[in-house]
Amino acid sequence: ARALLDAVAARKVAAADVPADLVRQLRNLKDKALDKQIAEVWGVVRATPADKAREMTRYRKMLTAPYQAPRDLSLGRALFAKTCQQCHTLFGVGGKVGPDITGSNRASLDYLLENILDPSAVIPKEYAATVLELKNGRVITGIVREQTPAALTVLTATETSRGTRLQ
Repeated sequence: ARALLDAVAARKVAAADVPADLVRQLRNLKDKALDKQIAEVWGVVRATPADKAREMTRYRKMLTAPYQAPRDLSLGRALFAKTCQQCHTLFGVGGKVGPDITGSNRASLDYLLENILDPSAVIPKEYAATVLELKNGRVITGIVREQTPAALTVLTATETSRGTRLQ
């Protein structure tokens, strides 16, 4: 774990190449120094609050019960379109603010429950939201995609703001 995180810190391994489920496993080692290093080189990883953990358990039981009514997959697609698609891409459709989830571990019920019910528990640095208070009083919450001494490029769910527009 330390060797991997050292390699990420030294930019020998891209943080984006270390998947969230692996980072969750590293957190399961319950090593405070390792947790600190994860936050420094990878991003936010926190424990799921008890109320959300109970919801995950409830949904897991419901979804793995011996009898289940027939599933309507189109409802799942509609739910994704309503709640996730503004930021995430799935099979080429959706926003670019959050990571593309086409290749994610969608076959794992635990992965789905964790990411649907507690989506902010694991956030790579490259997707961490920043709140900017501009001189004109406007407040922007988004992902800083590029930063130079003269300008920022900030991506929100609805727009990309660049340079002098941020002043």
